[in-house]
Amino acid sequence: MKRNLHLIYLLLFLLFIINANAQCPPGTLSLQNQASVDAFAANYPDCTEINGTLLVGGTVEDISGLDGIEKVVGDLLFDNNNALADISGLNQLDSIGGNFFINNNNSLMAISGFETLDWVGGTVIILNNSNLESISGFDQLTDVGTLQITTNAALQNITGLGQLTTVGSLEIKNHPDLSDISGMENLASVAGDFLLDDNGGLTGIALNNLMDVGARLSISQNDNLLTISGLSNFMQVGELFISLNNALTTVDGLSQLSSISDNLNVLGNPVLTDISALDHSLTIGGNVFLISNNQLAECSVNAICQHITIGGMISVQNNAAGCNSSAEIVANCSTICPPGDVVFNTQADVEAYAADHPDCTVIMGNLSIGPLSGGTSDITDISGLSSLTEIQGDLAIQNNSDLTTIFGLNEITTVGGDFLLINNNDLTNTGPLQQLNSIGGNIAIEDNNQLTGLTGLGQITAVQMDLSIEDNTSLTDLSGLSQIATIGGNLSFMDNSSLIDTSPMQLTSIGGNIIFQDNPQLTNLSCLSQITDAPVGLNIASNPSLQNLTGLSALTSVGNFVILSNHMLTDISALDHPMSISNLNISLNSQLSMCSVQSVCDHILGGGNVTIGPNAPNCNSEEQVTTICTVAVEDILSDHIVVHPNPSDGIFMISGLDKMSEIAVYDGLGKMIYFDETNDNTVNISAFSAGMYWLVIRVNETYVYKQLLLE
Repeated sequence: MKRNLHLIYLLLFLLFIINANAQCPPGTLSLQNQASVDAFAANYPDCTEINGTLLVGGTVEDISGLDGIEKVVGDLLFDNNNALADISGLNQLDSIGGNFFINNNNSLMAISGFETLDWVGGTVIILNNSNLESISGFDQLTDVGTLQITTNAALQNITGLGQLTTVGSLEIKNHPDLSDISGMENLASVAGDFLLDDNGGLTGIALNNLMDVGARLSISQNDNLLTISGLSNFMQVGELFISLNNALTTVDGLSQLSSISDNLNVLGNPVLTDISALDHSLTIGGNVFLISNNQLAECSVNAICQHITIGGMISVQNNAAGCNSSAEIVANCSTICPPGDVVFNTQADVEAYAADHPDCTVIMGNLSIGPLSGGTSDITDISGLSSLTEIQGDLAIQNNSDLTTIFGLNEITTVGGDFLLINNNDLTNTGPLQQLNSIGGNIAIEDNNQLTGLTGLGQITAVQMDLSIEDNTSLTDLSGLSQIATIGGNLSFMDNSSLIDTSPMQLTSIGGNIIFQDNPQLTNLSCLSQITDAPVGLNIASNPSLQNLTGLSALTSVGNFVILSNHMLTDISALDHPMSISNLNISLNSQLSMCSVQSVCDHILGGGNVTIGPNAPNCNSEEQVTTICTVAVEDILSDHIVVHPNPSDGIFMISGLDKMSEIAVYDGLGKMIYFDETNDNTVNISAFSAGMYWLVIRVNETYVYKQLLLE
């Protein structure tokens, strides 16, 4: 009985599989006459998915029998059919895995009925349908790889692609009656070519959401096209062709265009008179061709003039006078900048430049304001440079004894090379540089005696090479550099006599040497609080107000480490942690008596290259520091020897001594003022001035160090 049941179940399962497979025919379905369509409808009433290609051709007149199909896995082709007038029978179709072709259907007058289609995996081609007047009904289709609508002689409008936003490539070509493409108003991006050519009835372009075309945009041979104002948000294109449009008078739709990566071609537009929409900053990566625009007389617009300025190739011929050669264009270009370097030695130089180049935006070489060497200028006003936005080389402002403001550089965003601000005795601030956000080389701000702030440099986040702030006697802080995080080369703060605080800077990486030297008011190194590695070296020298090294607590690796002649420095406890040091020099720090911190001890006891002393007692020589480091490591006796009272009026009692000892006392300058070789437990220094002293007790080969405070 059980065996019979198994056989019944197997039979039912096989019948289910056969029935399921029978819902749709396998593979490609080719329907070439009406009988085949009707047979399909009768034989496969529940078919929803064609597993291969669906081809409708021949003499098919009515496809309403296909209205149950929801998906075509392969291609959908309506091809070479002179009988089919209506293809609206696929009302439930939502996806086509391959290509979608509607080609050579001479009775087809309208395309509609694809309101549910939202995905096509391949190319869409609507080609050579001689009586096709309108394309509508693609209300769900948002993107497609390639869309070609070509040579449909009666086509008048395209209104049914309103949701289409992105296309791989797009062609709308060769339609003598096409007047309206407003149905593509949401198109935003074409990755490849967009060819809008030879559409005789087209009078305008309504594509105000189109922002970019990755390859070629061609607007050509549209005999009745009057304007391209419908490209109001168009910003970038690979190559632009505007050619052979017999009625086009203006290109006013290109005012937002900022980048043409290849060529700009304006060719053979016989009544074109106005290209002022290109009178703005526009990068042209290739060449410019302005040829055979018979009425175009004014083409000295910003985009073309700037292209000439940077040495771009331009071909100009057979236009109206004024735009008939590159020489005529150059003569009328106020935006043309002088080639190469620009040097202003006098106020007259600045004024002559401003008169000759009022709209110049880019200096192709170096810009020097003031003599490069020798003497000073009489320059007081550089406001005539206010059109400049970019210096591709160095910007040097130097040797200007009367310049009080650099207003005039307030629109500069980029300096490709070095930024040098040197020897401007009356300059008080850098505030006008507030748009500057990129410097490709070194920054040197030196010998500006009245400079009090660096506020205009607040947009700089990285210095590619060296940063040098030196000999600025009125500069008190670095608040204008607060956004700088990385320095590729050296950092140097030297001889800034009023500089107190470095904390506004929060550096994270410095590739070269770090120097803090001869800054008499400097109290902290906190700008280095996030620096872990100083690979070349760290030099802290002759900063007489510096009392500690706060700011170096994160430092774990240093090349050459020099702490020299900082006469108020008493505390280097910020170095009391593991640190790799190549070479160490701690010398001439007269108040520094405690330098046996972990990083120093590790370096000495590890046999590192070291120079120590003279400093204060206990840090007066390599031997003293080595002894203290050894004591600290071995922890011998120090906890058992107690000095009391401390502070006192000069008489100190020592308890814990049980062996013959050497006792010495040193003042703050490292001079020994008391010595006794005894087992006495009393030290009397009451004859000396109040202050801090150092007690050194030697027991055999062990040293114990104690501070004494004399009141």
